[in-house]
Amino acid sequence: MSLTAHFIDDNWNLQKKILCFVPVDSHKGEDLGDMLERCLREWGIDRVYSITVDNASANDVLVRSLKECLNKWGTSVLRGKDLHMCCVAHIANLVVHDGMKLYNNSVELVRACCKWVRQSTLKVKTFKDAVAFEEIDFKKNVCLDVPHRWNSFYDMLQRVEKYEQAFARLARQEKTFRNELNAPSAPGILDFEDWENIRRLTRFLEHFYLFTLEVSGSWYCTINLLLHELCEINTRINKWEISKENDLAADMKEKFAKYWGDPTKMNKNIFFAVVLDPSQKMGYLNYLLEDLYLEPKGKAKEYGCWIEAKLRKLFDFYKAEIENQNEHCGSNSTNATSGSRGGKGLIEITLITSLDPNQVVGMVLVVLQA
Repeated sequence: MSLTAHFIDDNWNLQKKILCFVPVDSHKGEDLGDMLERCLREWGIDRVYSITVDNASANDVLVRSLKECLNKWGTSVLRGKDLHMCCVAHIANLVVHDGMKLYNNSVELVRACCKWVRQSTLKVKTFKDAVAFEEIDFKKNVCLDVPHRWNSFYDMLQRVEKYEQAFARLARQEKTFRNELNAPSAPGILDFEDWENIRRLTRFLEHFYLFTLEVSGSWYCTINLLLHELCEINTRINKWEISKENDLAADMKEKFAKYWGDPTKMNKNIFFAVVLDPSQKMGYLNYLLEDLYLEPKGKAKEYGCWIEAKLRKLFDFYKAEIENQNEHCGSNSTNATSGSRGGKGLIEITLITSLDPNQVVGMVLVVLQA
């Protein structure tokens, strides 16, 4: 289990630190939650603003366990209502794979071609000879996709498409290639229709590929980008639905609506970040909501009012936190110092604690990969 913390330091720089990297004997949510609690205790971390995990059922139990801990410690934000942030890149991967089902046969043929090339150094040389003969100016090797690496599927298709003429030559000239891929247990050789499918998929997936790169950054803030990027994806799916790509878009639209079709079921920080971004604010949030939720009429405005009310509630929570700290600091300074000196000390302490993310802001984003 790898546990990574993202936080703002005293100089207002975004930091990323790996807190633990340990073997996991059990993938049960209770056991993962126990390991997470022990790790936080070891580091002396008792304030966690949100935790980002994929949507495995064990992670739901883990998040409940963490919420109970924070509530017990008295450090949760609004009782942990928005503690759980689903991994957007993982959901995008699920959306993509739902749309790919129609082209499973063509994709299996691509995997077979990649496996053949990678089986031995002799086959690699045979493939490179075909590439040189066809004068293909592309240097990257073919690769296989990995289920949990979100962009590897696009990488595999995009690279194979570049080598279309080389694989066509192997199918014509290389007897070993033909025999092995046409064996009874093999999927076969890519034909004209399969290559058309691959080209369509590559064009289609490029937008998801760029989306994943954008929202997977770890050295810059990404949450304020999410809603804008989701609107871009939604717009493209709608365009594909009314075009010749509609067979791909239908399943994707259904999956998209499942996770992002109702703001009341989404983590509200996605919307708060837009409002708090100085370049966007509430007006841009309302614009994005209108773009995402056209039907039924008036629903976007209703969502906007609901989000604003929730953001004000979050503001009131932090306002009360700071007032409580000021009262505590004022009490201590009154006991320790006299009159004007105590007032000055109170201002200094308030300023310092207000800039300390562990004391007031308390927004530690924990990303868990297991």
